[in-house]
Amino acid sequence: MPATTAATPVPTTTAPAQTPTPKVTVTQTPQATLIIPDTGVWVRVRYTGNFVGQMGISGGMRQVSGTGERVYRLPTIDEIVDVTFVKQDGSGDVLLVEIYKKRHAGQTRYSCSPERHG
Repeated sequence: MPATTAATPVPTTTAPAQTPTPKVTVTQTPQATLIIPDTGVWVRVRYTGNFVGQMGISGGMRQVSGTGERVYRLPTIDEIVDVTFVKQDGSGDVLLVEIYKKRHAGQTRYSCSPERHG
């Protein structure tokens, strides 16, 4: 009688398929250019933290608050305007306030100190 041999199973290991790591490309998005309209009186405020302020003409002050860059329109063309802004965090970062008439900056003020400035 012929000899029979039993097959011995051999364990096999299958490696998982490797997914290539995607290449990351970092690009900077350009900031939008601020355009002040060429009619009216506008107030531009720029500050990285929170600010509060008031602006307007005699008898018609408007309270505002915000963060970042804001542009506000004043309902006047020829009257004297009053503008006061204050940082709320007491930091030494720059608070910039500009008043525009017909797209031209008439007054620019900035503060780095935590005290109140107008």
